[in-house]
Amino acid sequence: MIETLPPGPYQVLARIASGTTSDVYRARRLGHITDVALKVLAKSLTTDAAWLRRFQREAHLLRQLRHPNTVALLDYGQHQDRWFMALELVEGRVLRDWVGTRAKAGLLVRVGGQIAAGLAAAHALGLVHRDLKPANVMVSDDGRVKILDFGLARPVAATHPEFPTTFQDLTRTGAVMGTPRYMSPEQSLGQTLCPASDLFCLGLCLYELACGVHPFASPFVQEVVAGIRENPTPDLTRRRPDLPPALIQLIGRMLHKIPAQRPPAQEVFLQLSELARTH
Repeated sequence: MIETLPPGPYQVLARIASGTTSDVYRARRLGHITDVALKVLAKSLTTDAAWLRRFQREAHLLRQLRHPNTVALLDYGQHQDRWFMALELVEGRVLRDWVGTRAKAGLLVRVGGQIAAGLAAAHALGLVHRDLKPANVMVSDDGRVKILDFGLARPVAATHPEFPTTFQDLTRTGAVMGTPRYMSPEQSLGQTLCPASDLFCLGLCLYELACGVHPFASPFVQEVVAGIRENPTPDLTRRRPDLPPALIQLIGRMLHKIPAQRPPAQEVFLQLSELARTH
C-alpha cells in the first residue's frame, strides 16, 4: 500500500529498511519518474538535538562528497516535523550477502578496488567513514559498488571550510562508536581516528569475504574486539592458497595493528585495479 509521509513532495512506494534512528523507503518525487531512497529521521528523535545534528551533518558531508562509489545525496530538508534525505537508490545486494561464500579473487579485487576508490575520495576531504562493514556496501546489479551510511562519518581536520567546527565536535575524542566486529584497534580504544582506520575495516571485509569467516571470529563480542587489538591475523595463505600472493599481502598490510603501516586508500585502489586486469 502506498503511504504518505510528512516529507511533502515524496510519495512512498515501499519500506526498504527500519532502524532505531531512521527508516528508509523507496519513494518518488511527485512529477518525476526516478525512484529514490528516502531516509527519514525517526519521529522520536526529532526533538533530540544531538541526533538531529548528526542527521544534518550526514547530509552536509554527502553534499560535499561526490564520487561514483559513494551514495549520492539528491535532496535534503524538513517537512512539518520530519527531517529527510533523498538518496540515490541502488538496485542490487548488500555485500553482506556474499559473506560465507568464499568469494573468488575476481570479486574481491573488483569490489575491494571500488570501495578503496570511494574511501580515497572521502579521505581527500579529510573524512573518515568510521563504520565500514559489509552491511554498509551495496553492489548494484551491473557491478557498481556504493558505500552507504555516512551517519558516523567524521571530519578529522579543520582544513576544509565546508566542515564547520560544530560538525567536527559532534563526536568527542574517547567516544567509541561503530560496529565492534568491524572496528580498527584504535577505534575500539576510543582513540582519535585517521583514514588508516577505514583501511583496517576494508581489510576485515575482504578477509571475511575471502574465507567465509571473520579473521577474529568468536560468538563473544569482547573476544572479537580483543583479537582485533592483540592477536596476529590468521594466515590467509593457508585458508585461501588459490588467491594471488599480491592480494594476500595487500590484505595483510591493511590489517596491520599500527595505522602508519597500512597502505593509503589510493594505493589500495591502484593495486587492486592492476590485479583486476588479470582476474
